[in-house]
Amino acid sequence: MGYLRAWLIGPQGATWVYGPQKGATTSMQALLEEGMRCYAGHLQRHCPRDVVHSPGAGAAGGLGAACIFLGARLRPGVEAIAELVDLEARIAASDLVITGEGCIDEQTLHGKTVAGVLRLARKHDKPTIVIAGRARIGREDWQNLGASALFTTLSDVLPEADIVATAAANLERTAASIAAVLGLCSQAPEPDSGDLGYISPAPLPCRREAQSADSPLSRWAARRAWLFH
Repeated sequence: MGYLRAWLIGPQGATWVYGPQKGATTSMQALLEEGMRCYAGHLQRHCPRDVVHSPGAGAAGGLGAACIFLGARLRPGVEAIAELVDLEARIAASDLVITGEGCIDEQTLHGKTVAGVLRLARKHDKPTIVIAGRARIGREDWQNLGASALFTTLSDVLPEADIVATAAANLERTAASIAAVLGLCSQAPEPDSGDLGYISPAPLPCRREAQSADSPLSRWAARRAWLFH
């Protein structure tokens, strides 16, 4: 199982799409792509199946291609995991779904885990909140995915070391902000208290849009109006 939109070589292949995420520079990517093409050539010469152009061949840095070479049938990772943990039944029985990943981007739109979770939530008309470190898609894109709201944990461009060092605090701050918005907190976090549980949400690092009266999130809030009093 893997991400089936991951191609093995070319501009949309594993090297050029995922290399930068792993810290590869442009010069490194050129060398990696050369190696990937050599790897693809060796596999293809000894395999009757079209390894090079198979969806998912570039998953896990090209491991998908090796699985295809050995005769495996690739499945979307989110689909397989959803079956293993009975995700659809859990979502159907829930009131609110919260999901997320490090960066919401074009890859998310094409079948990654968040998209799979949102698809099941939309099927059962459940309100959904997405938490991401960064969002590189627009409002229309994430709403089309089925998200009721999108919150990002990073409000500034920071060096990688600072992002890692403050990840837990930023995530907890964002969670507190979400809870406050939903009316689940008895009081807003106190600013500058020094306690990670009470880090000020201002400036609020999120993207929130007003929900229509008939949206899943609005209906969820209406059923729990007592929380706001």
